[in-house]
Amino acid sequence: MNIIKHILAYLFFFWGNGTLLAQGGFNPDNPPEPQIEYTVTVAATPSDVAYVSGGGKYADGTNVTINTSARSSNYAFLYWMEDGEIYSTSTSFVYTAKKNAHFVAVYQYNPSNPAEPSLINQYRLYLESDTEGSCSFNRTSGAKVDVGANVNVRAYPNAYYTFHGWYIGDEKVSDSNPFTYKMPDRNVTLTAHFTYDYTFNPVDPSEPSTIQDDVDNSEGILGDANGDGNVDITDVVAVVNYILGVQPMVFIEKNADIDYNKNIDISDVVGIVNIILGK
Repeated sequence: MNIIKHILAYLFFFWGNGTLLAQGGFNPDNPPEPQIEYTVTVAATPSDVAYVSGGGKYADGTNVTINTSARSSNYAFLYWMEDGEIYSTSTSFVYTAKKNAHFVAVYQYNPSNPAEPSLINQYRLYLESDTEGSCSFNRTSGAKVDVGANVNVRAYPNAYYTFHGWYIGDEKVSDSNPFTYKMPDRNVTLTAHFTYDYTFNPVDPSEPSTIQDDVDNSEGILGDANGDGNVDITDVVAVVNYILGVQPMVFIEKNADIDYNKNIDISDVVGIVNIILGK
């Protein structure tokens, strides 16, 4: 019994003086401070018009990238709102977590403007003649032309037709052929006026014409079938008409008879062409 009393007295002595604590007695460390986290949320308004990213829980001081992009080209981004105020006008920004935050990307309806309708800047230019079969043209009748464009217009007269001007309705617009026409902002018809110059006047066979007698008594020029003193394409036309039974006003058979066979035929046409070409 005395031994137990001595042991207890010994323990109380050292405990009271702090010796046991100093020599590794029980003295646990304070628990660590809990880590502070903040909640960041992101959204868009209208809610279904854009993608957003960056929401979550983050430790104090963490840098967080907040981002948004439109789902449709009909909506345009305006700015980010946080706590009732504009926070950023950029679609993407970095936020340092220091409190709970709620960011809202604000979008505005902005439909793409439709393409401007193309203005009609072309109209049709029609070409015609007042006399059927009198000519041909250098361009297709009815082809489209840009408004304000300068168009070269030409009529090629057929044999025995003489050009007398371009008309729009009853108004003459030019005596020139060809001429340059400035296209207005409407469809236009240009009409080429012609007269037919050939008059068939057959000679009474019982009374040969003086002109033919004079020609027959002259030396003449080989190939000059129409007696104009030149050998050219008009002589070819005269011989072709003679062969086809269309009597030219003046026709010199001996000049047209290139092969001297007393027949006017296609071989004489070829002969005149060769003379013209210098063969």
